[in-house]
Amino acid sequence: MKIVMLHEAPVWGGTEVTTLGIVRALAGRGHDVVIGQLGHHLFEAAAAGPIPCRVVHVPLSRPFLEVGFAEWRRLLGAEPADVCVFSKRDFALHSPAFDAAVRLQYRRYVTVENHPADHRVAREVGRHFGGLVPGLGLWWYRRRLREAFHAFAPHRVLAVSDVVRDRLCDEHGFGRAKCFRVHCGVDVSAFSFDGRHRAESRQAWNVPEDAFVFGAVGRLDRNKGFDAAIALFARFCQGQPGRAVHLVLAGEGPEAGRLRAAAGALGIGDRVVFPGRVPSSAAAMSGLDCFLMPSITEGLGIALLEAMACERLCIAMNSGGPAEILTSDRLGWLVGAADREGFLCAMTQAAALSEAERTAMGRRARAHVLRHFDAGRQVTECAEVIEGVVAA
Repeated sequence: MKIVMLHEAPVWGGTEVTTLGIVRALAGRGHDVVIGQLGHHLFEAAAAGPIPCRVVHVPLSRPFLEVGFAEWRRLLGAEPADVCVFSKRDFALHSPAFDAAVRLQYRRYVTVENHPADHRVAREVGRHFGGLVPGLGLWWYRRRLREAFHAFAPHRVLAVSDVVRDRLCDEHGFGRAKCFRVHCGVDVSAFSFDGRHRAESRQAWNVPEDAFVFGAVGRLDRNKGFDAAIALFARFCQGQPGRAVHLVLAGEGPEAGRLRAAAGALGIGDRVVFPGRVPSSAAAMSGLDCFLMPSITEGLGIALLEAMACERLCIAMNSGGPAEILTSDRLGWLVGAADREGFLCAMTQAAALSEAERTAMGRRARAHVLRHFDAGRQVTECAEVIEGVVAA
């Protein structure tokens, strides 16, 4: 069976890790797989290890949501296949032109939803001519029609968490029969704590070996909430002025410059490290003592799973998916959404643990990932859903 895996995001993150895992599983099961990069060349530059399939660039003349039906038909027609799988970084990344073109071009259409959809917008009616004439709210009907067609168009939907699936079905009209929840997973053999990697990472960051290091490895965009991490870290430093502590935010993204400026403005620029894209996420995780995930929304939380597999202390805001990972306070700290005071309290508690307590929590976290979020099992389930769509 030939399968085209379409991908749009230009920056590497959890969505891309999941996408590549599914590709490897499908290729390993004997399918002819092609990655179609919509407007970017990300996979050749950022993927760790060989890619077991062809990778093609699909040039877009304009942003994804502005591409018309005729152009999509021409672009997709260049790569015939049995199944098209669209791995989406955002639910809002859908258009009737794209959905219609995919339905006409391929026998079956599967979407992978990696992040929760926004809550359905309530209908609001404006007023015109100085408030004298009520509007009809046509914008709302247009939006609902677009979402209704997107709910109809795919034959199957893979949701990475319960929160993603439930939002699709309960608020956006997706039928539960077509939506399959398959939790993301990580390769636990590739993510484990390594003392040598810890020393090498800290040396590269110019961070003392005995410092307590908070941090994260991921895309530096607004949704990740790293501005909150910087502000809370500044307060942590004020509360413990004599302690050697650092914050490391490894990765690339559109918020990098703004985050650096925020750290400088708060007077902690010498304690906040921005290494950029790191050659190994596992090595960078080993350099941390406590992983932070103050995200606004998360479909599940691949980076959180990676940190837990590396036996790091973990603090996450309950931004959706993390609640399906941190199911016990013995595994880490799950803080209420947008609860900055609770997040700071968790940082203080994590830094106060003894070495033995850190080790015990880290080992429990790794065992939990191994038991429930093993990548091999998860991508096999995804491959089976994609295979099954042809027989349905």
